[in-house]
Amino acid sequence: EIVIESEEESKEEESQKSEGERMTEYEAYVQEKGRGSLGKERLEEFEAKGKDKAFLKFKKKIRSEPEQVIRYRRSGRVLWVSGEHVPDCIPRCSCGAERVFEFQVMPQLLNYLEVDSLTGPSIDW
Repeated sequence: EIVIESEEESKEEESQKSEGERMTEYEAYVQEKGRGSLGKERLEEFEAKGKDKAFLKFKKKIRSEPEQVIRYRRSGRVLWVSGEHVPDCIPRCSCGAERVFEFQVMPQLLNYLEVDSLTGPSIDW
């Protein structure tokens, strides 16, 4: 299913639900649909840090469509899952031009491909 929606979030809807209500909805969703490929321990590790602003921004952006596998935004910015291992600069193209962000493959794709860990054979993108 292809869903095309703006990434802007409704402030009204966000303010009406408490953090506890959103967590309850998330837990019900996980019970019904299953958890993504990160696993509970890894998610809790990221949340426990609380300092990883990139992860919090990631969670906020994907909240409206958590099962999305591709984000498209020509000349946009990468939505990092974590603030760790973010490159200082993106190298130029072999032709010498600056690279332009166009789309991003989301981590949820690993869940659809049934990749549970990176210990087995490598995925060749």
